Amino acid sequence: MIIKFVLNGIEETVDINPLTRLSTMLREKFGLLLTKESCLNGECGACTVLLDGVPVPSCLVLAFTVKNKEVITLESFEKTEECDIIKKSLKSTGCYLCGYCKQGRLLVIHHLIEKHKELSDTDIFKALSGNMCECIDIKSIKKGVKLAHLTIRRKQKAGKY
Repeated sequence: MIIKFVLNGIEETVDINPLTRLSTMLREKFGLLLTKESCLNGECGACTVLLDGVPVPSCLVLAFTVKNKEVITLESFEKTEECDIIKKSLKSTGCYLCGYCKQGRLLVIHHLIEKHKELSDTDIFKALSGNMCECIDIKSIKKGVKLAHLTIRRKQKAGKY
């Protein structure tokens, strides 16, 4: 099946079995290896991508469903100023993401910040619950997310973002 979609800002066309997992397609057809294939049942968060702006476990998404949609992977998101702000905010609160959870957590935090003008602890805990990794403590990531949210909102208000 021929599938046309936007991948990291570039229009792509791929000929692939429509029942192939999106995570497999991204790794094998496009060499995007930051999209991990770990649990293959949507629980770990290591394969998270943004599909039309929403974080999804790409191991549960079949290739044909991305037709005429936009997919953003960590390879692209890591090049943004917002990602830098999130990483610096997390680091300043003692939160260092491992290679297993970085994919899911960064993209989920991005979505969380975009979606909420105000963030509660519950919003943060709920959003980050889809990642099984326990490399960090929840208190430091909560502080880092709130700092990133505040920094990004201030830049938006100042017209610098």
